Amino acid sequence: MRDKFLGEMDKTNGFSADKLKSAEDSIRKTVTRMEPVLSANDYLLGPKLTLADFCVLPAMIRMEDLGYEFLWKDKRGVKAWLARIKARPSFKAAFYSGSLLSEQYPGIREEHQMKRAAAFGDAA
Repeated sequence: MRDKFLGEMDKTNGFSADKLKSAEDSIRKTVTRMEPVLSANDYLLGPKLTLADFCVLPAMIRMEDLGYEFLWKDKRGVKAWLARIKARPSFKAAFYSGSLLSEQYPGIREEHQMKRAAAFGDAA
């Protein structure tokens, strides 16, 4: 399985535009499913923060860090959920200063989005 996955990626240029588009589509489907719940509730399973929120959060933070927040820019519930979680002291402890890729590798966000734009022939 590992070899099949690695075979789909060019070690110099990363994943193909088709793979990137598929990943973006998957993220968009996920936030679209999250939106009705988060428009009516503070968290994914209701009024209390649960393991469900913690399972989704790291991927959302990574995508935001790499410039993919455009995938949920029209999702007010998702954006409010992220803001609520980011306001918690536990978030600041988990995502401390210097823990994000963009802090460890300055320019990675811009580089990633330039490669995305080149692959898709557009900007986000």
